[in-house]
Amino acid sequence: MPIDDVITLSGDWSFYPNQLLHQTEDLESSEKRYQPVQGEWDKGNEQASLQYGTYHLRLLINEADMAKPYGIRIPSIRSASQVYLNGKSLGQAGVPAADQSDFISRNVPYYVYFYADTEEIDLFIQVANLPDTGPGSVDQHVTLGHMDVLKREELIALISEITVAIVFLIHSLYAGIIYLLGIRQKELIYFMLLTLHATLMIMASDSKLLYTLFLNVPYDWQVKVTYYIYSAVMLFLLVYFKHLMPDYMNNRLFRLVRLGCLVYLTFIILAPVSTILSVKSLLLFVMLIPSLIITIQLIRITFHGMADSVYIMLGVTAVTSNVVWLVLSPRITPVYVFYPFDFLFAIIIFCIFWFKRYFRNGERTKLLSERLKRANKKKDEFLANTSHELRNPLHGIVSIAEHVLKTEQAVISAKSRHDLELLLTVSRRMELLINDLLDMTQLKENQIRLTQSQSIYQQRSMGLSI
Repeated sequence: MPIDDVITLSGDWSFYPNQLLHQTEDLESSEKRYQPVQGEWDKGNEQASLQYGTYHLRLLINEADMAKPYGIRIPSIRSASQVYLNGKSLGQAGVPAADQSDFISRNVPYYVYFYADTEEIDLFIQVANLPDTGPGSVDQHVTLGHMDVLKREELIALISEITVAIVFLIHSLYAGIIYLLGIRQKELIYFMLLTLHATLMIMASDSKLLYTLFLNVPYDWQVKVTYYIYSAVMLFLLVYFKHLMPDYMNNRLFRLVRLGCLVYLTFIILAPVSTILSVKSLLLFVMLIPSLIITIQLIRITFHGMADSVYIMLGVTAVTSNVVWLVLSPRITPVYVFYPFDFLFAIIIFCIFWFKRYFRNGERTKLLSERLKRANKKKDEFLANTSHELRNPLHGIVSIAEHVLKTEQAVISAKSRHDLELLLTVSRRMELLINDLLDMTQLKENQIRLTQSQSIYQQRSMGLSI
């Protein structure tokens, strides 16, 4: 076996239903059938309260490949598994058992490592499943390779997933910080929620680091959490797009789809796992319908000639393709593949869009500021000119009214005298207001300089206090 090769252990394996075996001595007297290792293994026993059985495969090792370290990658097996090699337990996920009281469900991939010390190696994989959590199945092929190769594969996958998750988490944090610092835009909140759930989605898929490192929960809760995360990603993607482009989204259609997503999320939280899995095709609709709506709106935006719409289309397409890939990859490829590039591409595209939008808004703000300064200067000039034009006739009105009061006081009636005094009061107030407007204009243009000096009243006050 070449040192860099990884062999897929596909094809038909011996399967022993309703038996948990780990030694070759038990094989002769046990009932068995042959079936592909990938796919459902509990057919024909759907009525049992607990379904279990054992896969068996005999590996023949060449003499040249003996005494070397090897590894086996066990994919997600619903909903508990344990690996034995020549009667020795090497690893497990959950606890497969014949009695439901001893059974513990856990569906995560894992690696086991061993040294090939004999030419024949009997590989046993015990599996068990509760029918309420769906049919027992092996989602992907079991793979065999040299220990160094599989360890390198495991390390690369681990580093890749953690790196992408950290990138999304950082974007989620800075969106929340920007919102808290005072930029109260709803799209920041929805982008934070979108990237946070995208982080959880990465951790819950492929290697399922969310369940191996953080949440040690049974398989039924894995189903609930995973379905919730996938649905929430599409919901927040839809809501984020609506607030990012409010003029291009049909409000009635948006509210209807949003309500459907919220109802499905509530259903995931409240319904038992068996019911959720019985209608698991609804998850595809929850993911595909928002993606289809956003794609249609993006086409409309592109035809309307909106600036930078191509960046939004590329970013949303990348996120949608990754979600669809995560759902369909177990059905398309039998080998474990982590594909983070579209998510990273989406982050880069959204950042480019925001930076361009930020700089464009900065330029617009600068232009508006210049226009406002020019308009404000014209307003001041208008006020100054108008004040000058009003000042002379107003001064004439005051002079004439004062002259009439002095020379015609004996002739005019008391009511006319009162009216003239009121005219003088109003005119003097207007004159003071005009003077204030002229002083304010001169102050803005630095034509009046204020100097600090000691008033006569302060001197007198100080003299009295001595």
